[in-house]
Amino acid sequence: MSFGRRLIGWTFLATILAVVGFACITVPPMLAFVGVIVALGMEMQRRQRKQLKDLADSRRGESLCSFARGFDFRNTDTWVIRAVYEELQEYLDSDCADFPIRPDDRLEVDLGIDGDDLDLDLAKQIAQRTGRSLTRTKGNAYYGKVKTPRDLVRFFVGQEETWPK
Repeated sequence: MSFGRRLIGWTFLATILAVVGFACITVPPMLAFVGVIVALGMEMQRRQRKQLKDLADSRRGESLCSFARGFDFRNTDTWVIRAVYEELQEYLDSDCADFPIRPDDRLEVDLGIDGDDLDLDLAKQIAQRTGRSLTRTKGNAYYGKVKTPRDLVRFFVGQEETWPK
């Protein structure tokens, strides 16, 4: 996650906490409600981190090489394979460092990657690293069908290259 994105997140959180703090002071019953909401949110986040850690532990020894072997790299751009793996790993780093991603992991269910984060953040970073365009995406066979890292690789392989050959 980039520093700017974290700064915006912390600023937003501080603002929300200030508003909630004021509401709790002026309206005491609100305190119990807010406490329950915060506790539930923290528990959900703890469970997601534990799930990722347990999954990572079960995959000990796997790496980018393991991930790449899941593709026909003679017919797949290896820059795209590497970029997808590394960008997904960087995204997951705050929850589980060096997470061993597999080509057929489900992005939302297994890895907890929100579709909006994929569309708005990760896709731009992968496109920039691979020299692939994010224009004319609706003509891509994988448009709207990206559910796994394998699909994400196939999506970017299907995108127009922007770097000169």
